Amino acid sequence: MEHLDPTHLLDAKPVAQLLTTADYVQLLHPIAAIGKPTIMTSVAGMRMHSRIYRTYEAPWIAECCVDTAAYITLNRFHGPRRDRRLAALNALYLDLDVDLAPRALASDPAAWAQAFTRDVEHRGLPAPSFVNFTGRGLAAIWLINDLPPRARRRWSAAQKALIGLYRSHGADPRCCDTARVFRIPGSINLKSGRTVEILGGSLQRHSFEDLADRIYIASGRPTRRELQARKRQKASSGQGGSRRSRLSPGQRFVAIQEDLERLLDAWGGRVPVGHRNTWLHLWATRLTHQENSGDVDARTHAMASIATPGLSTNEVGAIAKHAAERAALPRSGSPMSDGRYHYAGATLADLLCVSDEMARALGLRQIFSMMERKRRKAGRQRMRRAASGAVTRASYLAANALSRTKPWEAQGISRATWYRRQKADAETSNMREAQEHLGETGSCSLQGASLCRRLGEGEGVTRTTTQSPPNTPMRTRGDENLARSQRERQGADNGTREVPSLLAQTKVIVAQYRAEASEGQGVTGLQIDEVELRRMAFASVGGTGLIPSIGQVLHGDAAAEPRGAKRQSELGCRPSQSRSRQPGRMTLSRFS
Repeated sequence: MEHLDPTHLLDAKPVAQLLTTADYVQLLHPIAAIGKPTIMTSVAGMRMHSRIYRTYEAPWIAECCVDTAAYITLNRFHGPRRDRRLAALNALYLDLDVDLAPRALASDPAAWAQAFTRDVEHRGLPAPSFVNFTGRGLAAIWLINDLPPRARRRWSAAQKALIGLYRSHGADPRCCDTARVFRIPGSINLKSGRTVEILGGSLQRHSFEDLADRIYIASGRPTRRELQARKRQKASSGQGGSRRSRLSPGQRFVAIQEDLERLLDAWGGRVPVGHRNTWLHLWATRLTHQENSGDVDARTHAMASIATPGLSTNEVGAIAKHAAERAALPRSGSPMSDGRYHYAGATLADLLCVSDEMARALGLRQIFSMMERKRRKAGRQRMRRAASGAVTRASYLAANALSRTKPWEAQGISRATWYRRQKADAETSNMREAQEHLGETGSCSLQGASLCRRLGEGEGVTRTTTQSPPNTPMRTRGDENLARSQRERQGADNGTREVPSLLAQTKVIVAQYRAEASEGQGVTGLQIDEVELRRMAFASVGGTGLIPSIGQVLHGDAAAEPRGAKRQSELGCRPSQSRSRQPGRMTLSRFS
């Protein structure tokens, strides 16, 4: 018995590289598959010729096109390669462009294909069915079991996830359409002058569910089963929200019958010419979806005599007979596949020429267009959001339109300055509201409680706090103080009129201080400072016209003041330290 020498396998080529063009096309599109592929060939240099072939014709047709540039669709269609004519989804694929690939790999196609295959295995994906060199780049194809056209969205999601996974290897992001064509192995790439060839591949077909789950896992995304489990968990916990259950075919056709009767009333009790056969057929179809339809033939003839009296007996009999045959079919667990007719609401509206305005006016529940269906769904969603406390878009934009209106530009200031002013105004408003809530301000921090009591009781002096902003209106006590405040707002002239009365008040206060002092002791400099503080309090009420009046009052005490005493006669003096109380002197606290 002769044993196999392992050295004989060193120069062996992969099986995929030994495939002929016909074998490749036959593996790509089996003879018993649904749909037809399209083969494109280059004619006269750049002009392309496209033709549809049956699956048993495509292999030998491809063999005849290898002398020029030739392409073939990876999916199959019923006619021209258009998305709406899709017959079966056949593969997932990548177009690795040389311009997008790393420079170190683009120069050596074989090393590029090996590096790509190793990366596929490292990510846990199955090996591609084919890895082709296209003359400039690579084409990786995963053959899958045929998918129907209704699975296009799931296929598209997996295709885009696969492209995103290999963008670093040069995957073309535009290669995600169902009508994509790839070069046929053995043909010529006219751009580079090189022959298209197969570099490797497993030649296997894969389950789309398994392949898509592996792609999602490699991309760090949940699989389809995990998404469905999350939806079920949300629905069981109540987080997904309540959704209205779908109507059964019988319930839906009850609503359709009501719509048909409303249309009949709107037409005056007679179906107009052109819609009689359609209307009667739809009404009879409603009977086929009833559990106990009864005598469908007799009921159809009875309704025809009322709604469509112009139809001939043969036409009514054909409609009734056909409906009776459908009603006699056995009911199955799949209502959509039991042989009975099912119509979409948009189809019924198109057959009966029902406009959206007419559907709204008559209150139709099923017979309306797709646009009307979207409008009604949007209305229900708005009502649901409003019930949950959401605001409308117009209200939100009205409350959050600063970035769009830019009020700071109209005022000629920067955005930061505008916001600072808004903050300052808000603080002032809050302080004013707090003062109004308290009724009056506290004691004056500059003059002490005793002085504020003397100035505030019966002397018409306003009490203010040091933190009150300059624009805050001062609160006065008594009708006299209120009248005085009103005169102050009229200008400086009104302030000078009050000088005599304020002068008299100042004289009274100075006389009180003289009486409190010990005998033989005049008003000292510190007491003058105290009087200066009183001058500031009067100035807040009487304006600048009070300054010379206070000076005149204090002028008479100048001779009685000791020569060594230090006078602080400047209006803006600010003692930095508190002075201890001495006999005959007032204590002055630090103020700002």
